Amino acid sequence: MEKNLLLKYFIGWCDRVAQDKFWTKDESKVDIDSAIHQHLIGSKRLGCSPFITRPSNLIKWACLEVEGHGPGAVDGDIKSVVKKAYLYLLRRKITTYIESSKSDDAYHIWIFFDKDGVEAKRVTTYLKNNVEKMGLPKETEIFPKQSFLNPSACGNYVNLPFFDDYKKTGKTQFLDLNLKPIEIESFTTIDQKIFPIVRTASIDVESNSDKVSKTYEGGKEVVSICHFCRHVMDGGCTREELIAFASTIKFFDGGNAIIHDAVRSFCLGRGKEYNPTQAQSQIDSTNAPWGCEKIREISDACPDYCYCSSVFKLANIIKKGNIIYGYGH
Repeated sequence: MEKNLLLKYFIGWCDRVAQDKFWTKDESKVDIDSAIHQHLIGSKRLGCSPFITRPSNLIKWACLEVEGHGPGAVDGDIKSVVKKAYLYLLRRKITTYIESSKSDDAYHIWIFFDKDGVEAKRVTTYLKNNVEKMGLPKETEIFPKQSFLNPSACGNYVNLPFFDDYKKTGKTQFLDLNLKPIEIESFTTIDQKIFPIVRTASIDVESNSDKVSKTYEGGKEVVSICHFCRHVMDGGCTREELIAFASTIKFFDGGNAIIHDAVRSFCLGRGKEYNPTQAQSQIDSTNAPWGCEKIREISDACPDYCYCSSVFKLANIIKKGNIIYGYGH
């Protein structure tokens, strides 16, 4: 039964999975039946991404990681906090499931979606906007961390439940509202109608114009229409991608604060301490903005095609004095 649950509700694309904290290699073909078997007998712990396939922006599940330790630690009794979050979502017709993590003071709150999947951005935006209303810290980890999974990317994985070594001690099991272990035969799934549509900004650009549009002055507008920027802000980027992002966004109004948000998310996702002074020093040391072609050399998150509604790209942003000129392709 547990194998069927993992296959039906958790595992999407399975050409790569995480085993014992490491993604399997691209060139190795994953025997998913064997991987699940090793997980269920407690040999190799299995983790996976919530995306249905790749490339895709559709997910099978979302997960909140609630912990009593680390950067996003809850304040107070963690059991009461988990129950409050569960009931908050349930009152909004979002069915969730509580799982005990491997640590004594950590839980996963899972949400499952129907077979067609849900747009990742709709879910993560809703959860981020409501996480403090649930009684959880703003820094609570939310999965997925990306809005879109590129063809060669993996995303961020979550270790799956039912790992035998931990299950023997009451961990990695699903719990009732009294946080007592229960047997699960199936999960209730929901569709994306519950989550508001996330609308991104659209702007018109006058190509090759010497007149700078005021829209270019706003860093938030840039982030809202650039896929690479959104990828970085979701926290699943590499350090080099973060540097490329900071080197460009710093030249826009509000860019400095946006970069600090991205750095904070980057540190949180890796269990590292966010140091604003050190982050600012690194921001100040960056020079010219990066363009799309240069970003593509180090990142899959800047696609060869543009699916944004705007013709704006980072490709030909250039610095001229204290003004940033943007030109469309």
